[in-house]
Amino acid sequence: MGLHPSTAATLHALRGVEWFRSAGHAEGRTIHIVTSWEEALDWNEEGAWQDVQLEAANQLSRGLLAKSVEDFRRWNQVVAVVKPVVVALVDEKTRDVMEREGLEKTFKDSVLWDILHLALEAEFSDVMTPGFFAQLGYWYERGNWPCGWDGPMAGGRLVVF
Repeated sequence: MGLHPSTAATLHALRGVEWFRSAGHAEGRTIHIVTSWEEALDWNEEGAWQDVQLEAANQLSRGLLAKSVEDFRRWNQVVAVVKPVVVALVDEKTRDVMEREGLEKTFKDSVLWDILHLALEAEFSDVMTPGFFAQLGYWYERGNWPCGWDGPMAGGRLVVF
């Protein structure tokens, strides 16, 4: 079993850009913009952001179960194929910024969670329309870092550095 074409295309697009090149220079009316690594890391460590990330992952797996039990049963098998590819990509794309900014492993872990679930959304895109993590992928492609959540999950705003 290989990567779904949507997953391969998504990861190829991400591989072709410099991540974090626009950090601190996001634009958008529906997001909360932060302008420093310190502020971004504070938002990233907020329990609310971790709750939103986890709930989005849970919605993905629950939605998949509701739409296709057969595909849901393949979840672990798909993760086993996708994760090593994503880990290698995230290692490559975070190495320089982690060294330059003195960032800790928790930064990379957060990015890994986002990109892994972005890839899983793409992997199951024949069954479910990509959603939350595709939105995060948009910001990574633009060179920003989606790093937090401002407000309640329903009606809140993505925090972008």
